[in-house]
Amino acid sequence: MALWAVGFFLFTQKAGALAPPDDGDRIPDVFVDLGEGDRVQRAVLVDKSAQSLFLYEFDGKLSRRLSFQCSTGEAAGDKKVAGDKKTPEGIYFFIRKHPRHDLTPIYGSYAFPMDYPNFLDRASGKTGSAIWLHGTNKPIEPMDSNGCVALANPDIEALSDYITLGRTPAAIVEKISYVPAEELARRKSAAARFLSRWAASISGSAYHDYLEFYDPAYAPDIRWWNTWNAIRNFLGAGPAAFEMGMKNRVILKHKDIYTVTFDLFFKIDGVSVPIGFKKLFLSEKSGALKIVGDVYGHEEKKSASDENPLLPAARRVRKIAAAASEKKNIAGMIDQWIRAWSQKDIRRYGGFYAGDFKSGRMDKKKWLRHKESLNLKYAYIRVSKDRLDVKVGGDRAEADFVQTYESPLYRAVGKKKLVLKREGTGWKIYREIWEAL
Repeated sequence: MALWAVGFFLFTQKAGALAPPDDGDRIPDVFVDLGEGDRVQRAVLVDKSAQSLFLYEFDGKLSRRLSFQCSTGEAAGDKKVAGDKKTPEGIYFFIRKHPRHDLTPIYGSYAFPMDYPNFLDRASGKTGSAIWLHGTNKPIEPMDSNGCVALANPDIEALSDYITLGRTPAAIVEKISYVPAEELARRKSAAARFLSRWAASISGSAYHDYLEFYDPAYAPDIRWWNTWNAIRNFLGAGPAAFEMGMKNRVILKHKDIYTVTFDLFFKIDGVSVPIGFKKLFLSEKSGALKIVGDVYGHEEKKSASDENPLLPAARRVRKIAAAASEKKNIAGMIDQWIRAWSQKDIRRYGGFYAGDFKSGRMDKKKWLRHKESLNLKYAYIRVSKDRLDVKVGGDRAEADFVQTYESPLYRAVGKKKLVLKREGTGWKIYREIWEAL
């Protein structure tokens, strides 16, 4: 299926590959891509073996902003089940913030719940909940929590200013591994190519091509595809080219899993239509990337009836596209109306007016007789328009433009407003308003 009006664009990463912090030659291997460099992206990194928490910042260059002693779960290893007193390992996001007045003193000045268990945790059978990053009124001792990550109160207070809910990731690892910047650049390039091809498959491919990006062991929900395909066909046949794009992309990696987040959106007729905050989990096996998890947002437990956020956004795009098509039709009708007027073709000119048209005390019949008398009076009439602006709302529309009228004895330039109504399958002029400039 050829959809020439449909495209996908990916905001370029202006800053290129991550540069090592503090003049070193290696970077924590969790940080594959921290954004475009035109906004500050921050990430928390917890090293369980060192009982340390770091805040990294990327604004075109990667830097370690803060370092704190922390305390993780009193039992060693990755969290598996509720009550095992282990701190989970992976890529998580802070989803809420509790201030001091909501907390008992043991949780300190602030608490930031994380999205454990996330989609992959649940898929692998992990259980438990209430994994927080929080302060405490106790001295910080190594491995002294029930599974949360605890900081001293002054440290959580300092860190809280840098956390953006739903956007600041927390990478929790047993021990930080470092890799050369060149290796991270390779990973970033491979992931970016994969994401671009995946998004392009939504914009213009058949669903079996789309499914090629998914691991055979993971079955994504594609109930939305037929509805989307119908909308996509409508958009492809319309006059307004539309594109699907992503921005604010962040890619982190833990073991062989990439966690990718970005804002997905449509753009049509100069209007950006948000789809939603998207999270993909990619698995790298034998050098190839496949999607093993696909969710919107961080509230990942959805009922079977929940609609894919792409569909309401696509319906809005379809509405914009339909309006763009109507605007084009109206603009063409106005051009023909002006041509008939300038050619003094009163029969064709009258065909552009609604049956209940009025101008002052004149109905349509009297209006056309008046126009016919002017046609007989003047040897020529020349009408042109400039700066056309059309607004469509249901069965009514308004067209505003600067009108220039010329005849042997008269010339006028003014602001013209045509109030249009739908009659049958087309648009007709219902009212005319003119104001001299």
